[in-house]
Amino acid sequence: MVSRLYIPGLADYGRCKESFLRAEELLAQGLTDESRTELSSLRDMLEGNPGAVDFLKAEFGEGYVNVYLRLSDACLPAFLLDEHAADGGRKRLPIEWYDYWAAVTDGRVMASMGDLYGAFKAINKMHSGSEQEMAKAKSLLLSLRDDFDWSGKGNWLIAGTRLFHFGNSLETRIVQHYRCDRPELIKETVLEVPVYRGTAVEKIVGEQRGLAYFQALFDTQDDGEEILQNVEFVSGKRRDDIVGWTANTSTSDTQYTRASHPKRAVGFDCGADQFHVLGDNIYGSPGCSRGVRRGGRA
Repeated sequence: MVSRLYIPGLADYGRCKESFLRAEELLAQGLTDESRTELSSLRDMLEGNPGAVDFLKAEFGEGYVNVYLRLSDACLPAFLLDEHAADGGRKRLPIEWYDYWAAVTDGRVMASMGDLYGAFKAINKMHSGSEQEMAKAKSLLLSLRDDFDWSGKGNWLIAGTRLFHFGNSLETRIVQHYRCDRPELIKETVLEVPVYRGTAVEKIVGEQRGLAYFQALFDTQDDGEEILQNVEFVSGKRRDDIVGWTANTSTSDTQYTRASHPKRAVGFDCGADQFHVLGDNIYGSPGCSRGVRRGGRA
């Protein structure tokens, strides 16, 4: 008969061993959102309880080390965005990327602006997490910044989001997951989008129409300060050096207007020591793309 032992923070030997075996079982079954939550609770319990850790090491030996390492990896936040640019970082025009992703059948789709912004938030959160989370955040951050042209490749990160203008009016249709064969992912929003020509993002989100535009573009309900903090973190730029661009309604600084080129590609890049939130690309510049896992298909 096994005697009941006192383990600080745990009721007894039986509960300690039961929790450890439950972790093994969950890891063997494959990860789900529910199992990640349960595993995270177990990890937090162990990290805050040296007595339990010492006990399990003595009880399971090398088996404990193996399970705990897998447990730590499993508790990293689920990250849906591909960790590297698609097709080895090859550059294509936006319309060519739509064709490329139409042929992908592994459950991934072209990352929209909403997906990319969601990834920015996840990386920002991981950066304040455990040592492993911070290491992963750093790796993802460096990879994304390479897409933004931090390395001078004449690159930009093209999103699977498209803007449609109605003549030279401010009325604009924003389509998330444009040309995606997953209709449940496509989201359309019609609203007024002012003309922004290298306008500070802090100013844009400080006005009602600008904030509404960014919320629709990023598919988020975050307020202006939250948006600023997430983009500021991922870009590595001060908010004064983060600017937004939308299509012009006149030829004051470009030969193309909303009426002459109503379909615009969007994404992110950097240049002239600034980070750009682009909403005015006329499909003339090749860039890279990211995939995102959105479930529903294998």
